Amino acid sequence: MASFFRKLSFFRKVVTILLIVAFVNAVFIWRYNRQKNSADAYEFVQVRYGDITEEVLATGKVKAAENISLAFERTGKIARVWRGVGETVRAGEIVAELESGTLAASVLQARANFETEQANLAELEAGTRPEDIAASEVKLANAERTLRDAQKFLADARIKADNDLAEVYSEAVTAAQAAMQTAKSAIISITNLQSSYFGDGISENDIRLADAKAAAIQELFGVSGAGHWNTGPISALQGGLYGAIASTSSSAAPDVLDPLLARVLPALQRTKQAVDAVVVIDKMSSADKTTASTERANMSDEITAMTGKMQAITAQRSTNIANINAEKSDLTSAENAVASARSDLDTKKAGTIPQQIDAARARVKAAQATLVFHEAEIAQIALISPIDGIISRQDAKPGEIVSANSMVTFVISRSNLEIEAKIPEANIAKIAAGQSATVRLDAYPGESFGAAVAFVEPAETVTDGITIYKVTLSFSKDDARLRSGMTADIRIATRTHSHVLVVPQRAVVTRDHEAVVRIFVGAAPVEKPVQTGISGIDGNIEISAGLTENDSVIVGEKE
Repeated sequence: MASFFRKLSFFRKVVTILLIVAFVNAVFIWRYNRQKNSADAYEFVQVRYGDITEEVLATGKVKAAENISLAFERTGKIARVWRGVGETVRAGEIVAELESGTLAASVLQARANFETEQANLAELEAGTRPEDIAASEVKLANAERTLRDAQKFLADARIKADNDLAEVYSEAVTAAQAAMQTAKSAIISITNLQSSYFGDGISENDIRLADAKAAAIQELFGVSGAGHWNTGPISALQGGLYGAIASTSSSAAPDVLDPLLARVLPALQRTKQAVDAVVVIDKMSSADKTTASTERANMSDEITAMTGKMQAITAQRSTNIANINAEKSDLTSAENAVASARSDLDTKKAGTIPQQIDAARARVKAAQATLVFHEAEIAQIALISPIDGIISRQDAKPGEIVSANSMVTFVISRSNLEIEAKIPEANIAKIAAGQSATVRLDAYPGESFGAAVAFVEPAETVTDGITIYKVTLSFSKDDARLRSGMTADIRIATRTHSHVLVVPQRAVVTRDHEAVVRIFVGAAPVEKPVQTGISGIDGNIEISAGLTENDSVIVGEKE
């Protein structure tokens, strides 16, 4: 019984504790709800009049307002570079030049021709004098003398060409005759080796040697099936190419020698293949091994020598053609000079007629046009800066070959730096030319620079799938500290509304696509619809309808 009463007493204590906890919680909840419905639980601000500015934030880069890429108009080798990176340059100043080469000479020649034609015109306009006729007669006589010399030089050149060509043909025939003897000797040597070591007629080495030997004898002597002949019949062979070369005179005409000499190298190569077909085996004597090696070397030497002789013939032909053509050109020039001198003399004897003066005037104009053309060409060797600026990049190097229209020098303007910013699609409708902006540069923390929107590109730029628009801003004033490439943080003032009702942006919320604020009516907060205007970067928002000055709106709850 005592145990039962102890358990009952413990149970009562637990129930009592639970009741106390429940009571405390109920009191706490009641006090909280009462406080929540009290104005003291909220933070308020009063609606006031003020100025509000809407701004668009962006980043950008400082760049030169003018960025010029320069290229030469013609291909050439760079002779001089007058300005390097970081150096200033004036408009019209040369920054680099190509080698003039023959261009300068062309200008001088064109100027001389122009002056000559001017003198000829003046002479025609002045009329013919006896001394002029005498001078023209002397000029014709000299031209005829030069023509006779040119005719003799051409004849001499042809004789020399024939003699020189005959000499190299003679050397080629002599070399071919010696090569045929060496080839026949090589065939006899490998025949001796064949009979000593490869005469069974069934081994692979014998068959290969016999076939190569037969092919060589066919080329040399025009005899077939001689793969297993011994030295006796071979020594007696005198026909084919061998005989034709041996009986040919070294003074024969080229049209006779060319077909024969053209067959020599293939025959020597066939003989070399036959010699190479001799396989050096262990049982071969030292002397025979030496013989095989010697014949290989001999045939290689003959092939090299004959190749050189044939190349010498080709080279001599080319030299003869070049020399004769040069003399023909001189002859043509001499003939033209005679014709010109004779025409000039006839003209002076006949006297000047109006048509001649007109023709002379036309020649003056043509010579002047040629001079202008060459002067324009030589002007193209200079790379000239079109603006006052600074060399930002110089790729031109003396001695380097550059192609026409290849950009080598880059000039940026020294002043009028601007900023290129990228504005997201969502904000571009707010941006317009003339809007003011504040710029901060990473290079000068804590400082602000004035700027204004100068241009908004009408076309979009898509980067990584994001559409942006490029906006150019100009600085309000020049500053020597500004440099192209600096990173800029930009605040563009898009709109400013003065003396309007404003509240903190956090006081306005959206309910069902409608802007509302909370105000306290009676003992409880209620939501009131409002119309909003622009939002400022300072955290305020314009209230265009729904509130009046000094209205109190809830901005948050007190902790």
